[in-house]
Amino acid sequence: MVEEMQALNKKLEETEAAVEEYFKPLDNEAEIIMKMQLEGEERTSQMMMNALEEQAVLQTAKAKQNASISQAASSESNPGEAEIMTKMGSEEEEKTLKEMMKAMQEQVLLAKDYAENTESVNSIPTSTTTTK
Repeated sequence: MVEEMQALNKKLEETEAAVEEYFKPLDNEAEIIMKMQLEGEERTSQMMMNALEEQAVLQTAKAKQNASISQAASSESNPGEAEIMTKMGSEEEEKTLKEMMKAMQEQVLLAKDYAENTESVNSIPTSTTTTK
């Protein structure tokens, strides 16, 4: 009886090893697909970070420009003119920020579309797996 149990245990281990060997190509393909998806997400994330950094730089430059306009206007003797200059700078800043946001949104959408297209082209269909 002990010998029968040992033989059964050995057959079970052999079957388990055969199943693992059979599914090894699928596991490899799944790992490749997951890596590609992760790389696409990392690229998208990096592009978004770059866009945010660019936006921060542009906002800082615009704020400095507005500050210099405001300072130049306030140094003038006419306070009404200073108010008009400040208002003009504010409107320009708002317009610039809207343009920047639109450009960033387009950039992110293009990056996302590119990542999705790259993944679909590089993905390996399961029908190409070899079975033994």
